[in-house]
Amino acid sequence: MLEVHFSAEVEKVTSGFTLNAADRAALAAGQTITFRAAPGGLVTIRLVTNFPDYVAAPRPDFPANVVSSNPFGLVIHGNSLDVVDASFNLIAEVNPHTDASSTLTTLANVPNTLFPQIGPPTVQPVPDSIHFFGKDLLVTYLTGFPFGPGAARVQLVDSTTGANQPFITGLTGGD
Repeated sequence: MLEVHFSAEVEKVTSGFTLNAADRAALAAGQTITFRAAPGGLVTIRLVTNFPDYVAAPRPDFPANVVSSNPFGLVIHGNSLDVVDASFNLIAEVNPHTDASSTLTTLANVPNTLFPQIGPPTVQPVPDSIHFFGKDLLVTYLTGFPFGPGAARVQLVDSTTGANQPFITGLTGGD
């Protein structure tokens, strides 16, 4: 997760900019980089936290299997950020001042509405968005394969404890 600061001139630039290998290595080492985005002004970038690229997820048929990280949405929560990861099926809490992150909650699989015709009894939730609802969080799920009708949902998550429960169920991925 990167923190990017840029001048008003850069907001007017539509051509974008590219980080080179040295910039990426400096960020990974915890350094802050600053450069001029032609023809705009200064851009400063720093690493806030470095989520793992993947975690081991061995299967009987493929012991070397891994799951890639997919941070997808975030909300500012007081002095921290809550980040939903669509592949790890969790909400991470990130302290942008210390670069520390921890897991607020891991989201459980949901029933597969096409079982037993297609797929296993449950599917991954695939959380893809996060928003505040009062002091709690609403997290939307798309669900994993086989993407059965009525399996997608909105989950209500306590922003302090991570306890969660269904809020809206019976949705389909395109709803």
